[in-house]
Amino acid sequence: MLRRRMMGKKKFNAPGGLLHLWRLDGDLLDAVGGVNGTADGAITYETGKFNKKCAKLVNSANIVVNLDHTLNKYTIQAWVKCLSLVDGSAIIFSRTTSVNTYGFYFDMYGSRNAIALGATENNNGQIGWNWGTYTNWQLYTFTCDGSTARCYINGVEQSVKFTYGSYNRYLKFRSNTRIGRDTYSASRNINGYIQQVMIWDKALSQAEINKYYNNGNGLEL
Repeated sequence: MLRRRMMGKKKFNAPGGLLHLWRLDGDLLDAVGGVNGTADGAITYETGKFNKKCAKLVNSANIVVNLDHTLNKYTIQAWVKCLSLVDGSAIIFSRTTSVNTYGFYFDMYGSRNAIALGATENNNGQIGWNWGTYTNWQLYTFTCDGSTARCYINGVEQSVKFTYGSYNRYLKFRSNTRIGRDTYSASRNINGYIQQVMIWDKALSQAEINKYYNNGNGLEL
C-alpha cells in the first residue's frame, strides 16, 4: 500500500508574542507572520546552527521583507556569523534612510567597536555595546520593555554605552526593511551567515533569552 508523504515545513505553534520568524534554512519564508522575504542578490545556503542550512549573504546579497510595524515593546533576535572584519557598518536587520534608522548592526565607525541599536531619528541615539567575537556564531538579542533598551550577546546582557544623543524607545519598520544589508547602502552588509531571525512584540526575559541560546546550541523553532 502506498503512503502519501507530507512535504513542506513542519507544523509550527508560535510562542506567544512572536510576530515573525525567518528560519532561512533553505528558503525565505516567514513561519509566523507570512511576510516572506524576497532575495536581492545571489543567496546561497550552507550548514549553520542546528545542523540545518543557513543563509549566506555576501557581495551585498540581502533579503527584503515588507513589514508594517511600530513597536514600543519588542525583541529582535538572530544568529549571525561574519566571514571577515567589519569595515564601517554591517547591517543585521534594518529599515533605514539617510537620516532615519531602525534596526541593529555592527558599527566600526571611528573609535566605536560596538553592536548598535539604531532606533534613531536624524542620526541621534545610537546605543552601543562590545560586539564580541563576531566571526563565530553568536546570538544577538535586542529588547525594549517600553522604557529600557537592552542588548544580549549569547544570553549575556551587555553594558549600555551611549555613543551620542538619546534613543527613541520604539522601532519602526515599513516596506523595504532588509535582512543582511542596509536599505540605502549596498556596502553596509554582514558578509556572512544569518539564521533564525525573529521579531517579538514584547521584551523577552533573561530566562527566555537563555532558553533560545541553550548553552550555545541554540533552540530550533
